[in-house]
Amino acid sequence: MVQRRVRRTGRLPWQEEVAHELLQAAAEQPGGLQGPEEAFAAAHPQPWVATEVLERVARQVVGVEACWVIRDGDVPLPRQVRVVVHGSRRSAVARDIQSAWYALWGLYVPRSHFVVTAVRSRLDLLSERRLQLRRLEVLRDRDHGAVATVVLFGRGRLFEGQARAEAPLDTARLAAEAAVRALAVALGLGRGGDDPIALLDVRRTELGGVRALVAAVVRQGAVLLGISAMGADPAEAAVRAVLDATNRVASTVPGTRGWGPLTPRAIPGR
Repeated sequence: MVQRRVRRTGRLPWQEEVAHELLQAAAEQPGGLQGPEEAFAAAHPQPWVATEVLERVARQVVGVEACWVIRDGDVPLPRQVRVVVHGSRRSAVARDIQSAWYALWGLYVPRSHFVVTAVRSRLDLLSERRLQLRRLEVLRDRDHGAVATVVLFGRGRLFEGQARAEAPLDTARLAAEAAVRALAVALGLGRGGDDPIALLDVRRTELGGVRALVAAVVRQGAVLLGISAMGADPAEAAVRAVLDATNRVASTVPGTRGWGPLTPRAIPGR
């Protein structure tokens, strides 16, 4: 019978019991179904659980960055629970904390007592500062040369770089050169022969039986190295090797000229 009920509603047995008591308590209130969770919480004795214990358990829920429990004196039921989460799990996190507290101690905190604020995770902050390959195109011309076009994406904008080469043609180096020029545009470092960032070399190698491309990018005397597995397209591998070298140290905020380690803002944590 329990299995049929869970299959029909998607709730666990204790959740079915709570839902039933919520409706019963709400029906006895003058407002009917208005505020059933508050009615349930008021109709049942709430155990006292130390504030720091509640916060510690809440911080163990996936997605929670920080939690603060606010109480009025010695009242067991928290007046407000402020939660900072990363990503898009705002409603899910509140539900998970509510379930954990009830399962552990029988403390039922209405959902209306939760104030949840979503922030970007540390990983989101890092990834949005990294340039990503959006498009790569190598077109050959009638003179047996070629033009490579690389489009990079970062901070909601596209940045394009082009490079041309005559025969004999090395598509990997040509694509890497186009990637460096797109990178220069993204970083606002200038264009043309006076670029303060330039491609130094592209070499094929083999590591552990895996063919790879190593790219060397130079700026102000510093050589940055990046590597990418070759795969079926040497040109794409060359672009990714360039990004592997530069994304580690380049601040890729469009329109800035800075060049240094990533410094994302600290997020309140545990």
